[in-house]
Formats: sequence, C-alpha cells, structure tokens
Amino acid sequence: MFPQKSSLITFVLPPADAKNIITVGNINKRNKPLWSVLDAVTADGRIKPELAVLAQEIPVIYGWSDSYNTADTPPILAGLLACLWEALPNKTAKELKSLLQSSASQGDNPDTKLGYGIPNFKKAYDTSK
Repeated sequence: MFPQKSSLITFVLPPADAKNIITVGNINKRNKPLWSVLDAVTADGRIKPELAVLAQEIPVIYGWSDSYNTADTPPILAGLLACLWEALPNKTAKELKSLLQSSASQGDNPDTKLGYGIPNFKKAYDTSK
C-alpha cells in the first residue's frame, strides 16, 4: 500500500494524527520538500502530511523569509482554505478537505513527503460546481 520505512521506528504524534484536521508539509520554490517532522503514516495508515505549501521566500512585512519548520505553513493553507470555504459556503469541512486532496498535484499518488501534494484551489473550486 504505502512504502515501508527502514528499521527506524517513526510515527505521527498528536495533534497531527487527528482524523479531522489537515496537516501541512513545506516545500521550496522548486516544489521539493523542505524539512518536515512528518514522514510517516498514522497508526491507522493515513498519509501525513496531507498537503504541501510553499515555505521559501515567503513575503513578510519587511522583505522575504524562509521557513524551515512546519509552523508557518498551516496558517498559509488556512487562509486560502477560508477563501475557498467562503466561495463554497454549502460545503462541509470534510468535503473541502476531500476537494483539496483530490485536486492537489499528487492527488492520485500521495506520499509521506508531500502528502497529496500542492493544493490547486481553482481546480477544487471548479470541480465542486
């Protein structure tokens, strides 16, 4: 099903293993994973992280910044997701999560580095109509 890990024991810790949240990985401007604390499936076999967001050369108030941890990527995704939910107010959170996963760059072939990949909000919006 999913690639097996080496002899190292890895697991996803709470809250990242929760079923009803989206965990976010970070990528550089070449769409390659930066550093991530997640690189495993949950105990019940779900992919984590689920989506990936650009974390290099992020515009900030006083110039540009790089984020090499996963703390900055969830707010970026949350802001975009809030806009999508405003455009699709009749969708549930679960439906929006599914839309984003299926429309992401690796929607058909998720892995433990980028999950379902880079979300495509326009494709998710268009698919929902």
